[in-house]
Amino acid sequence: MSIKQLRTDVGLTQAVASKKLDITSDYLSMLETGKRTCSLKLINSMAKLYKVSPVDIFLKINRT
Repeated sequence: MSIKQLRTDVGLTQAVASKKLDITSDYLSMLETGKRTCSLKLINSMAKLYKVSPVDIFLKINRT
């Protein structure tokens, strides 16, 4: 399962998720495709939004 899959599993578009995470949709796209990494703060925010543990997000980011 990818970060994108985690996002879509909770029914969020990139536009909505990025707004809730206070980042651009371009940056979220780069995270989802493995072109960028993110801060621990953003990992925690994504985990809360996607209803998973921060470890799940961290592993997905490092696996992409």
